[in-house]
Amino acid sequence: MSSDTFKTKLAKLIQKSRKAIRIYSAVGRDSIGRPSKPYSDMQLKAWYNVNEELLMFLQEVTTKLHLRQVASEILKYAQKLSSQISPEQQKLNSDHRLLIQYTESADFVNSAKLSQELIVLKSRIEAKKAVLHELEDLLTSANLKLPITHQMNDVPQESLKITESKIIPFRTKKIGI
Repeated sequence: MSSDTFKTKLAKLIQKSRKAIRIYSAVGRDSIGRPSKPYSDMQLKAWYNVNEELLMFLQEVTTKLHLRQVASEILKYAQKLSSQISPEQQKLNSDHRLLIQYTESADFVNSAKLSQELIVLKSRIEAKKAVLHELEDLLTSANLKLPITHQMNDVPQESLKITESKIIPFRTKKIGI
C-alpha cells in the first residue's frame, strides 16, 4: 500500500468535501433574498447532506484509526453506500412509473407531491454515486477494490427479464425402439 499516495488523496478528498459543503451552503444562502427556487433548494440540500455525512465520517475515521484501518473502514463505508443505492434506485424507478400513471389520470396533486419526492431521491442517488466514485478512486490508491454492484442498478430489473425469444430447436436423433 502506497501510504503517501493514499494519505494525500485522503486529504484531498476531505478538502474537496469541505469545499463542496461551503459551496452548497453559500448557494443556499444566496437564494434566500431571491425568488423561491424550491426544487433547486431540494437538490442542494440532498447533495449537502450526503457530502456532510461523508466529511463527518472521514474526519472521525482519520482521527481515531491507523492508516490501514482507515482504508478498511472507507471500504466498508463505500460498500454501505453501494448497498443503499440499489433500493433507492428501485424506488425511483417504481415511483417514476407511478408518476406517469398519476399524470395520465390527471391527478396533478399527487403528481406534484410525488415529483418533489423524486427530486430529492434522484439527487440523493446522484450524490451517493459521486461520493462512491470518489471513494473508489481513493481505494484504488490503497490497492483495495470495491465490488462493483452499483453499475447494474441503473438498469431496471424488468428490462433484464426475457419476455419473448425465438428459439431454433436442434435436430434430435430419433432412436428406434
